[in-house]
Amino acid sequence: GPKETGFLLQHGRELSPQDRAVLIFNEGAEASQMGDVATARAKFEEAVGLDPQLAPAFTALGMLAYDDKDYAKAIELGEKAYAIDPKDAKGLRLLVAAYEKTGDTAKSKTYSEQLAAVDPAAGAAETTNKGIELYNAGDTAGAQKLFEQAVEADPDNARAHYMLGLCLAGSDPAQAKTHLETFLRLAPDDPDAATAKEMLKYLK
Repeated sequence: GPKETGFLLQHGRELSPQDRAVLIFNEGAEASQMGDVATARAKFEEAVGLDPQLAPAFTALGMLAYDDKDYAKAIELGEKAYAIDPKDAKGLRLLVAAYEKTGDTAKSKTYSEQLAAVDPAAGAAETTNKGIELYNAGDTAGAQKLFEQAVEADPDNARAHYMLGLCLAGSDPAQAKTHLETFLRLAPDDPDAATAKEMLKYLK
């Protein structure tokens, strides 16, 4: 066949290193979805080699490091991504989680607040998970505050409505009922839908 002169686009322009980096990054993301971590990591590294400003590739590498429980490396890569694109919710989520794993709750909280500002829904999900931890630890009052923050930030967060319903069932049945009904409207197929329906029978 004809000799390849780099990668050609339809209109005959050679791909810039940035364009190639994006293509290779996409191949890495595909490999990652297929569970082929080795290929994914190689592609992401190749991508940042071509374009050191490709924040999502640093984030993706950071997530692989996080999965390997190499939290220091995850933080280093997450911080690189953050320096390039401080508004990337994925990168912020990675930093929140990795700093939490290393016990740096102050840093984790800082990035958590930024995540909430950048992506209210992601921030609400984060808050909901923290609330569930408190709820499971028996701190219903603390959990309730977090679930309230979560539904305020993201009124479509079904899980937060459900948990708020659980928290309020004893103290404010009318409010609990509202939140459980909202949960069922948002997530009718949720595994907890049956429990919510059962509870609604008693929250008259």
